Amino acid sequence: MRRIPAYLLLAATMLVCMASGALAISPLVVDDASIHSPEEHEWVPAYDTLRSGSVDTRTATVSLATGLNARSEISVRAGYGWLRDRDPAAQRAGEGILDVNLGMKGPLWQASSLPFRLSASGTVKLPTATVKSGLGTGYADFTGLGIGTFSLGTAMVDINAGFTWTAVEQRSRRTGDAWFAGSAVRWRVTDPLLFFAEYYASKPSAPGAGSAVTMRLGGQYEFFKGVSLNLAAGRGLNQGVVESLGLIGLTINR
Repeated sequence: MRRIPAYLLLAATMLVCMASGALAISPLVVDDASIHSPEEHEWVPAYDTLRSGSVDTRTATVSLATGLNARSEISVRAGYGWLRDRDPAAQRAGEGILDVNLGMKGPLWQASSLPFRLSASGTVKLPTATVKSGLGTGYADFTGLGIGTFSLGTAMVDINAGFTWTAVEQRSRRTGDAWFAGSAVRWRVTDPLLFFAEYYASKPSAPGAGSAVTMRLGGQYEFFKGVSLNLAAGRGLNQGVVESLGLIGLTINR
């Protein structure tokens, strides 16, 4: 498989980390079709690490998702990041605020007689991260995502598919345009304990660009009413893209 150039790797990496602006089931990247009610407020502070080739990226983020009304929810995510290239010849390092994501999600279809629901989300990324820091592209973009969830007893299966469009007039500079697809299985072992596995990929639309394919495993444990510990780890499945990643964080529902 063709190696992704550095500028496309950045776009793919930020897409994987930030594409789903309305994460209802953090710590997953693959979203589920459920919608928060106006009375529900989900806070998710998280610390992520990612290694790709000689580049190490760390991010500390905070997300909030809440119901706007009975049929839609809104979300916001912001944070701070650090990037370092371990190659002495590259002499590349940076840090700074990350791009801000604003998201909205709503239901499309659900039948009471079938264990399946379908939703759609839209996420606008504001270019608050600087290109100089290596943590942003400098352009706004929009991600549209279709989300399906199957309920199978104590297990849930989520399927996502979508596209990110970069707000750049010249087509040759729209290196952030990318397709996204993913699936996840969540298993509720006990009331406080959840395990999950997910598989997702981003494919930049630039000619000749390869895909970034990643698999993650993790869990969530509710150690206090409404407060859960999140842990996840993963690896890239194609050489030269995402080598390894990890996450630790909390999900706080109030």
